[in-house]
Amino acid sequence: MIDCHVHTKRSHHGKGDLEDFVEVAIDLKLKVLGFIEHAPLPFDKEHRLTDAEVKTFLHDVKRIKEKHEREITILGGLEVDYIPSQKEYIKKLLNDFSPDYFFGAIHFIETRAGVISVWDYEALQDSRIWKQYFNQLKEATENMLFDSIVHPDLILRSGLNIESALPYFNEQINTSIKCGNIGYEINCSGLTKSSYDPENKIMIENSRSFPNFEVIEYGIKQGIPFTIGSDAHTPDQLYKNIDEVIKELKKRELTQVIYFKNRKKVLINL
Repeated sequence: MIDCHVHTKRSHHGKGDLEDFVEVAIDLKLKVLGFIEHAPLPFDKEHRLTDAEVKTFLHDVKRIKEKHEREITILGGLEVDYIPSQKEYIKKLLNDFSPDYFFGAIHFIETRAGVISVWDYEALQDSRIWKQYFNQLKEATENMLFDSIVHPDLILRSGLNIESALPYFNEQINTSIKCGNIGYEINCSGLTKSSYDPENKIMIENSRSFPNFEVIEYGIKQGIPFTIGSDAHTPDQLYKNIDEVIKELKKRELTQVIYFKNRKKVLINL
């Protein structure tokens, strides 16, 4: 029973604070609870910690961790957006703080025409844009900055055809993750999110697009280490969809996942 990807109100788009989530986690008999807030980013200040708030967040996680150490393992991490032009800023961020883990994410795609959000689903119909997503994701796995990559298959929410994307996942992303000996996060939130229908240009509710088990199965065969999380933004979303995903993982003979403590991998049985 583990959930390594939980956001609170501190990222400015969630609800509930640390103790609210801990209470639910203990009721659920979770063994590991990982708080992870969105790290600062110079051009997006609305949906993430500020520079000043990072230190407070990590300090408060440490306090909560010590308070509940006999009941549950609590971790604190940062979800860091990887953007090539911000590499030096990211390096400074990683040098300034010491959480249990740094997870890399792609929410913004850097192109010659500017930065494009992964939620701009119509823009992602352009093959040049979604291919740049994979280029940027691959670069993130190769920079030795992150302990794991979160929701790498998030782009499938745009309606991208898996047959088109599969070679990029398997030959580029899974391969570079294995070479870098970092984790691949199985993000369970996609099971109940909406997905974009490119043909009709509408969002379809409860249309699962990720996690993609075809991509994951390839990674299992390659011996890639996996983390797992709900991506909860409210206490009632804690551990959501994880049991269902674990059943699918066991069918594919994945019996262990990892979490990070002081940036070192720890195995836990499913």
